[in-house]
Amino acid sequence: MGYLVVVETNESLQDDEVLLIDTISKNISPVIYHMNTIKELKSNYIEEPKKAFLSVLDEKIKDCHAYEVDFNLYYRIIKQHPFESVIIPELEGADYNKVDNYVIVITYDNLDEHDFKKLPMPNSIKDFLSYDYQD
Repeated sequence: MGYLVVVETNESLQDDEVLLIDTISKNISPVIYHMNTIKELKSNYIEEPKKAFLSVLDEKIKDCHAYEVDFNLYYRIIKQHPFESVIIPELEGADYNKVDNYVIVITYDNLDEHDFKKLPMPNSIKDFLSYDYQD
């Protein structure tokens, strides 16, 4: 069952207007239900790139603390159409992640000669998320 509240009108509502509001409020409920169901199904079956990247980064940080194996973290801000694929020739064969408008690379190699900015070694995911990314 859906509800639609009319707070104020200039004149009292006519019968056809009340019928219209009643019809909209009764028919919006199934639409909202199915939208919520689709959202739940997507969260169960489609992995979000940001969550996947953060889980990989969290594992790398834990490994770094446990085994004292440092890694490098680089990023580049990309400006492109959201439906274009990201192809970066200097990273061909490397493992990189596209999150929002950033390409983030976790590597043991040095990428200073490329057009990437190096991030300081984060001690936690919170450090990574609170970093001030600049152009």
